[in-house]
Amino acid sequence: MNTNYRLLRNIYKSFDMNSQSDLDEVLEYKIGKSTIDKKFAGKSEWTREQMYQILNFFNVPKKYLADVFPENISETPQITVKDIYAEV
Repeated sequence: MNTNYRLLRNIYKSFDMNSQSDLDEVLEYKIGKSTIDKKFAGKSEWTREQMYQILNFFNVPKKYLADVFPENISETPQITVKDIYAEV
């Protein structure tokens, strides 16, 4: 099982999205399944605009940007989805 962007995966699953390619529907400019797959694999970077669109769609406070999109994409998150939405 791929564990890159673990917190992001947990967030979209909490919204009943079944796969990472569902995130394409969140973005203003569609990028396609293969590009989404590359981003989750660390072969392509998320743009700042894409990251903020995802945070906004899921109503995640911007202070969690580095948690949702960590520099080390395979790190274990220090917070949970429940922690994020407890303050929203």
